[in-house]
Amino acid sequence: MSKLIQRVIASVFIMGLLMYFLRIPVAFSLGFFKSTTAFDPWRVLGLSLIYSIIFFLWSVFYFTYNYFERYNKSLKLEATVKDIELNNLKAQLNPHFIFNAMNSIRALVDENPLKSKLAITQLSNILRNSLATGTKGLTKFEDELKIVKDYLSLESIRFEERLKIEYDKIIKTNCEQYTAAVMSVFNLMQFNGMFLTGTEICNIL
Repeated sequence: MSKLIQRVIASVFIMGLLMYFLRIPVAFSLGFFKSTTAFDPWRVLGLSLIYSIIFFLWSVFYFTYNYFERYNKSLKLEATVKDIELNNLKAQLNPHFIFNAMNSIRALVDENPLKSKLAITQLSNILRNSLATGTKGLTKFEDELKIVKDYLSLESIRFEERLKIEYDKIIKTNCEQYTAAVMSVFNLMQFNGMFLTGTEICNIL
């Protein structure tokens, strides 16, 4: 920091000195040039210092203005990122799924309290992992698969026998070897992995 200040002071003094000598041709052309005073050391030093102070004040204003401009832009960028993260979270979780899951859990409270507790835990896992999207990039594939299983377990409460779940053997045996973007497998399954057959059985492949 001290070296930077020294460089700034040296730069503005040199600019002030240059400004003094650049004004000599202008003064000469306008008839104000006096050789007896133009090269007087004290006059050169005094006017150069005045010009240096002017350049220094202008530099302070310029850098301060640009600093706050960049700071405001960074705040706007941060706000934009937060909005994108929030919209991403909204896009990841279908609101209808949450409402349906809550209704299914409510129906289970009296019929099967233990199963309802498990369903609440599964729903909280999904919500927690959704909120973690903005804090980490990659996660274990087996963790992603667990989110999918929790989701399908909740959906099976609503669809009952109409929902048929199948997992590829390769996925089950080798999932610990891979990583994936947070909630990517969930989104892939939610929007592309489910389709209805003529028998009204929903297959998850």
